[in-house]
Amino acid sequence: MTEAGGILDQHIGSLGERPYSELKQLVEGRLMQILEIVGASGARYGVEAQAFRGSKKETNIRVLASIDEGGTRAFQPLARDFIKAPDGSFLGE
Repeated sequence: MTEAGGILDQHIGSLGERPYSELKQLVEGRLMQILEIVGASGARYGVEAQAFRGSKKETNIRVLASIDEGGTRAFQPLARDFIKAPDGSFLGE
């Protein structure tokens, strides 16, 4: 696994630990997390995460996170996602 992949896995994992109610607030506030993380190698990575629903009637929340180191990789960032149901379970796992 690359350094960027490891950082992204940690970040999406920490988002997955959040309760549904907290993710719901991110959806309703239409907030996006944008972070700059420096890896062990000294490389700087941009990490973005957003929570959203497929439609207004949808209750499940999809969280999508991506990472890139700028440059040409910014056009094709590495991404991970999950879907969390209101009962806290993960769909598709």
